[in-house]
Amino acid sequence: EILLLRGRRLVPQQFDTVKSIRLVTRDGVGNDNMDFAQMGRNGLTASVSADANYVSISGRAVSGGEWNRRDSLGARDVRDNDVPVDGFGLIGQEFAQRALVFGARLSFYGPFLPKGTDVLRPVRRKDDLAQAVSDADIASLHLPRTTLTRNLIDAGLLARFQLGSVLINTGRDGVVDEPAPAKALDVGRPAICATGALASEPAGANDLLSRRADAIFTPQSAAMTLQRANRGAVGAARNALDLVDGKLPDRMVAFAPLSPTAPR
Repeated sequence: EILLLRGRRLVPQQFDTVKSIRLVTRDGVGNDNMDFAQMGRNGLTASVSADANYVSISGRAVSGGEWNRRDSLGARDVRDNDVPVDGFGLIGQEFAQRALVFGARLSFYGPFLPKGTDVLRPVRRKDDLAQAVSDADIASLHLPRTTLTRNLIDAGLLARFQLGSVLINTGRDGVVDEPAPAKALDVGRPAICATGALASEPAGANDLLSRRADAIFTPQSAAMTLQRANRGAVGAARNALDLVDGKLPDRMVAFAPLSPTAPR
């Protein structure tokens, strides 16, 4: 009745073969490998381990580097930089805490965060994404890929970036319109693009960004820590027990059948 899922994607025939399944519970927060349309037809609930990834992933956006950069002035201080956090879920909020320690001036764009939600002070909310990125020295993306966010960062929005700014994407592929950054980098808006998510991985020789010194690629592996794996496995199992007991928390539910707010 309950299926614990990690990285595999279930095909429709598998759902139809085992019709007794009530819950698919993921050991992480992403749900790209879950077919919500099929789950809706089969009356299934999907849950995620919402608390598993955010500590491990948030640190990835403020760490890492290359040794040869010490021979240039290509680095910059985070202190006194305007850093809009685009996507203010658990990962975005955890990243903001780290950036504040380094002295950044933080704001956030949170299209999925209800108005009036208490947030980390002194982080300011911005409801206009175009304005948020136009003020940015460093823009950090932590958005899921949905129908609302697909290709959200396109050529028009990149043209709003300041000269010399930095774009960091630690969210999902598809949020950034991948052909657009190469042209934007040519004019320095932004001057550096760093991403941990590509539509096709690893980056191939024909990828427009793969041979550029102003583009940084990191595999989306920040969640692959022993501690996160333990949190994810325990969280997925806890969600299964909570469903049986009728107390599965709403924040752990990625999809519920007949839910008016279910993703599409």
